Amino acid sequence: CPAVGAVDAMLPQLPSWVRLGGEKYDAAFRSAAAELRDILRPFGVVPYADANNRHLLARVRSTPGADYLFAINDKRKYGGATAWWKRIMEIGEPNSGKVSSRMAAGAVYDLVRNEQVPFKVVGGSTEVPVSFDDAGGTVFMLAKRPLSPLRISAIMIAGGYAIKVETSDKDMLVPEAVEFGRSRIYGVVSGGKWCRIVPATRLSAGGGFSVVNLADGKRYSP
Repeated sequence: CPAVGAVDAMLPQLPSWVRLGGEKYDAAFRSAAAELRDILRPFGVVPYADANNRHLLARVRSTPGADYLFAINDKRKYGGATAWWKRIMEIGEPNSGKVSSRMAAGAVYDLVRNEQVPFKVVGGSTEVPVSFDDAGGTVFMLAKRPLSPLRISAIMIAGGYAIKVETSDKDMLVPEAVEFGRSRIYGVVSGGKWCRIVPATRLSAGGGFSVVNLADGKRYSP
């Protein structure tokens, strides 16, 4: 491009994974990623989501009132299927560390375990400790303030009930589940409201219903 002048920086180069094998290539790949971060930092490019462990991956999706921080353990070793070829490291290994997002949370919730979890705000960023026994991941809801209680109602209509779940936290996406008997209907309270029509026969067979907030684990009944 004619508009491009002097080169500001050279990107790190990766060797062939075929020549190195999986383990050495994995180390080279993560080392190149760290080098790229150092190259971009003077230009003001800093990750919004981060981790203090090179085998932890962190990504964020946001609403005005909350960040949803995805944490994945990518620490692996060779397994029995392909170990002879040294190409794929398919067995997950235990790992622990901290993941963070550059927002100051007032409360943090584990959306997999459905509970509030410890956290620390450092320099305007929220740090959450993580620990994995194997390969896998989790999702944290970093809310700017503790969640408000859910409000539950059921209105009889033709052929069933309109179940409504409401919250004053209109700037967040709050995951919830409606339980009746052995059945569950999953949903997300968006803009402070969620509604689903349930047939009367289904609801009566379950002996009523309750709603579980899948962020903090609290249960509500109408």
